[in-house]
Amino acid sequence: MNSYAARPSLQLRRFVVPIVMLVLAFYFAFYMVFGPRGLLALHRMEAKVSATKIERDKLHAQREALQKDVMLMRPSSLDPDMAEEQARKTLGYTRPEEVIIPLE
Repeated sequence: MNSYAARPSLQLRRFVVPIVMLVLAFYFAFYMVFGPRGLLALHRMEAKVSATKIERDKLHAQREALQKDVMLMRPSSLDPDMAEEQARKTLGYTRPEEVIIPLE
C-alpha cells in the first residue's frame, strides 16, 4: 500500500518542474512584450523620437530663416528692401496701389 500511495506524488513531482518552468517562461515573455521596457514600449519610444526629430527640423528651419532676416537687418549689410518690409509690417503702412490679403 505504501508504494501505491507514493506513486502519485512521484508523478506529480515529475510535472511540477516543467510546469514551473513554463509559467516562468510565460511570465518573462509577457514582460518582454508588454513590460515598461518591453517591445511595445520600445516602439512607442521610437515613434516619440521620430516626432521629436521632425519638430527639431522644423525649429531649425525657422531659426535659419530668422538668422537670415537678422543678417539682412545688420547695419553693416542693411538691405533697404528688408528694412522697408519690416517697417511697413510693424507700422501697418501700405501704398495706395497695393492689395492686402489677410492670411490670419
